[in-house]
Amino acid sequence: MMVWTLTSAAAGATSGLLPWFLPADNIALQLSSATVVSILMIAFVVSRSNRWLIYATVGAYALSLSLALALHADMPLAVPVCLLFTAILLRLGLALNASMREAIGEQLNARRLHSELKRAHAKQLLVQQREVALNERQRMMSDLRDAFGAQLLLSLKLMESGELDVRGAAATMRECVDDLKLMVDAQEPAARNLQTLLGMLRHRVQPRSLNKGPQLHWEISDLNSAGPLSPAQALDLLRAMQRAITSALRYPAAQHVLVSTRRVGRDFEIAIENDGQGFDASVTLGRTDDIAAMHRRVARLGGELFIDAREGGGSMIRIRLRWPLGGPT
Repeated sequence: MMVWTLTSAAAGATSGLLPWFLPADNIALQLSSATVVSILMIAFVVSRSNRWLIYATVGAYALSLSLALALHADMPLAVPVCLLFTAILLRLGLALNASMREAIGEQLNARRLHSELKRAHAKQLLVQQREVALNERQRMMSDLRDAFGAQLLLSLKLMESGELDVRGAAATMRECVDDLKLMVDAQEPAARNLQTLLGMLRHRVQPRSLNKGPQLHWEISDLNSAGPLSPAQALDLLRAMQRAITSALRYPAAQHVLVSTRRVGRDFEIAIENDGQGFDASVTLGRTDDIAAMHRRVARLGGELFIDAREGGGSMIRIRLRWPLGGPT
C-alpha cells in the first residue's frame, strides 16, 4: 500500500508540473494548463479509489501546480485559490465516494437478499408441493381403506358365515370396481367442472338401470355458474351421489329414479328421488351407515344433506352446495 501511495503521489506531482513546460508570459496558456490539471484532479477524486491514494495524488497535484504557478508563471495569488479548490474538491469528492460505495453496497446487499428470498421461496414451494402430495396420498389411502377395506372385510365375514352367496359377492366386487373408477375420475382435469363431473357419474351408474329394476333418469341444468372443484371435492361429491343413487335404485318397489339439479338462491341443489315405498326418516337417519357417510362427505364440502319421505310413497335425497365450496382443496 505504501508503494502504491508513493507512486500515485509521484504521478500526481509530475502531472501538476505541466505549467513548467509552457511559456511563463502566456497567462492564458498557463490558466489552461491549470484547468487541465484541475480536471485530472476531479477525475481521480471521483474514482472509487482508496482514500489514502486520493489524498496523496490530489495533494501532490495541488502542491506541484501551486509551485509551478507561483515560481514559473509568477502568479502567487493562484496558490491559495488552488489550495482552496483542492480542499473543497477533496471534501465533496470523498463524500460522493462514500455515497457511491454505500449505494453499491446496498445494491449488492439487495441482490443478495433477493437471491436468498428466491431460494427460500423455491424451498417453501417444494415443501408445499411435497405436503400437498403427502396429504393427497393420505387422503387416497384413507378412501381406499374406508371404501374398499371395510366393504371387502364385511363381505368376507358374510361369505365365511354363509350369509352372502356368489351373486352377492359379485355385486360387492362390482361396487368396489365402481368406487375405484370414481377415484380415477375425480383426478381427471375434466372433473373440475360440475356438469362434466355429473356426466362422468352418469356414465358409470347408468348401466345399472339397463337391467331389470328401476329406470334412472337425468335432468341436469343451471350449472353454468358453478365454480371449479378440486380432486378431493370432486371425489367427495361423486361418492355422496353414488351412495344416494345406489340406495335409490335398491329402494323397495321403486320403478323410477330421477337425478336433477336446480338453483336455490345462491345455492345449487342436486336431488335424487324415487317412487318406492315411504319410510320413517328419523329412524332411517339414525341407523343407516350410507346416510351417515353421505352426511360426512357433504359436510366436508360445506353443504347440507336433506332426506325427505315423500307423501304417498318414495323418498328424496337433496345435496345443497354453495360456491365457493368449503371442503378440502
